[in-house]
Amino acid sequence: MMSTRNNSETKSTGADNSARPPLIELSGITKSFGNVDALSGVDLKIGEAESVGIIGDNGAGKSTLVKLLSGVYPATGGTMKFRGREVRFNSPLDARQNGIEMIYQDLALCEDLNVAQNIFLGREIKKNYGPILCWTIRP
Repeated sequence: MMSTRNNSETKSTGADNSARPPLIELSGITKSFGNVDALSGVDLKIGEAESVGIIGDNGAGKSTLVKLLSGVYPATGGTMKFRGREVRFNSPLDARQNGIEMIYQDLALCEDLNVAQNIFLGREIKKNYGPILCWTIRP
């Protein structure tokens, strides 16, 4: 079960971000599957252009948290803000429309496609030639 409080200090990058809200802000996020609490009281702030690593034991809730951020699972409780406004993603498409996507681990990849093709799987560049729709697949 993941339970965390973000009390770390943010190092200055030289840009004045004091007036900007965090890119993503989670407050009191919980996620339960039946009687199992996968996430409990997660608070997290991620700023613009900030990279964050999530580490923990197996079963700690890392994947659940990322799937919640990317719209795969809805939160059971708490609030999620994106660029200062409260959001609730009901699907990965909702998250994608806000610029949040997940790249899955290799078990979910197509081995015969390259990295770029796997990333854009289902969203390939398409061209219309009159009544014919063609997908552009570049090796």
